[in-house]
Amino acid sequence: AKSSAHITGLAIDFDVVGLNQDEAMKLIKPKLAEYQMAAENNTIANGRTWVHLQNRQMKSGQPWRIFDL
Repeated sequence: AKSSAHITGLAIDFDVVGLNQDEAMKLIKPKLAEYQMAAENNTIANGRTWVHLQNRQMKSGQPWRIFDL
């Protein structure tokens, strides 16, 4: 996408060796505000296996949070 935060280096998708996506997000979620990051609401249940983090502010008015696609 032309407006993707990945293009400007403000987002990354990754896997955590030894943890599934849900386990990794359980550790990351409490730190989002502290590190001024946002994360996609990826879960094993919705078929996504990666963690997506970004530090570009969200359009919703809640700049650092978990968001849905």
